[in-house]
Amino acid sequence: MIRLEDTSGTAVAAAIAAERHRQGSPTTGMVLTLLILASEEHQEEATSAAVHAARQHPMRIITVIPRQSGHEERPKLDALVFVGGDEGPGEIAILRLRGSLAEHAGSVVIPLLLPDTPIVAFWPGDAPADPSRDPIGRHASRRITDIASGHGRPP
Repeated sequence: MIRLEDTSGTAVAAAIAAERHRQGSPTTGMVLTLLILASEEHQEEATSAAVHAARQHPMRIITVIPRQSGHEERPKLDALVFVGGDEGPGEIAILRLRGSLAEHAGSVVIPLLLPDTPIVAFWPGDAPADPSRDPIGRHASRRITDIASGHGRPP
C-alpha cells in the first residue's frame, strides 16, 4: 500500500506506474478502468466487489470519495494505492477529495484513466439524475447505478 497525502491525480498515476515498474511489470494489461463514485458509507463494499471481479478481469479501480465540507476547507486529495499483491492483479486508487476539490472529481481522475481501455462509471449509492452528464459519467462508455435500492432514479 502506498499512502499519498495532499497530492494530485498526476502524482497518484506516477505512483502506480513506479510501483508497477518496481514489481517488474511495466505494462498493465487491464481490461477496463472502473470509476466508483461513492460516499464513505458505500465505498468499502463497492471497492471490495470490484477487487473480487478484478481477480478474473484485471482492471484499474479508482474509487472517488468526495467529502463535502465547508468551502473554507483547503482543497486536498489524499490517496491510497495498491498494485497487484493480495489485492489481485489489478490496480486500486482510493481517492478522498476534500474542500472545493470534492466538486471536481471528473478533473482529478483524468491522469488516472488508462488509454485504449473502456471506462465504466459506478455509483453504488445516490447517482446523479443524468449519469451521462455527470463529470464522472462523461468519461465513461458505460454507467452503472443502483436502481433496485431506489438510488439513481431519473427525476
